[in-house]
Amino acid sequence: MRPETTHLTYVAAFADLDWHTGRLAVSIDVAAAKRERLAVIDPTDLADVGVTLQSGTHYLRASWPMDTLITMYLADASPDSWTLVDEEVRIEARGARGSFLFSRLTVGDYVFRVSLTEGHTLGDAASRALEIDPEFDPGTALLTLVDEQLITSVGRSEAGGQS
Repeated sequence: MRPETTHLTYVAAFADLDWHTGRLAVSIDVAAAKRERLAVIDPTDLADVGVTLQSGTHYLRASWPMDTLITMYLADASPDSWTLVDEEVRIEARGARGSFLFSRLTVGDYVFRVSLTEGHTLGDAASRALEIDPEFDPGTALLTLVDEQLITSVGRSEAGGQS
């Protein structure tokens, strides 16, 4: 970071999101797993299953509304007035073939999805999310991932992780 920007604490988060936006722009979605793929898993084994998410996703936690800022930047839009407020946000950036979607996530959904991208099983990811957000619903979160076509593979290894 340049010395003259150290007081602009949002610059590092914006630069990170900008870099990932470039990476996401060239991503290509692969075939997503269907609900039927999960339905064949024995319910007692579901917690030990690992999933892989679309490569065109990035998760960012920031103290500033980076999603709004990057959207204005990408659209080359400058409102007459806009105030950058200190606001905790958890963002899912998704891109494929030059299109982008920036979504804000609840703390539970954010922890769940990030844990999955780190290679944790569904059970571990759900436990981590529930520790942070007791209102988190693992079943709804999993079905939302399927419905959003974010899961590309489902597997179980001997160690209980992804295969």
